[in-house]
Amino acid sequence: METRINGLLIVETEYSGSKSEADYAYLLASDDVRYRLYRPGNSDANDDYFSTYANLHVEVLGEVETGGYLAVSSISVQESSEENIEENRNEEVL
Repeated sequence: METRINGLLIVETEYSGSKSEADYAYLLASDDVRYRLYRPGNSDANDDYFSTYANLHVEVLGEVETGGYLAVSSISVQESSEENIEENRNEEVL
């Protein structure tokens, strides 16, 4: 069953310096639960889709699975973070 969860989306590099080094996306939910994010049909490692939302407060629609995983159907940015997205885009242009 899909559910909506609000929180801060972060991307962390794990296994630094090894052949397994990769970036993984996590949602730090407002209820202090940490979910590892992935999109069904894609690897949870190095999925650039989540980079767009890194360090932003988002609402994730998805299905919670065992082991702390969250299968993501969609992500929407919460209003307080929309200004940050525009600022980041402006910085990228410079």
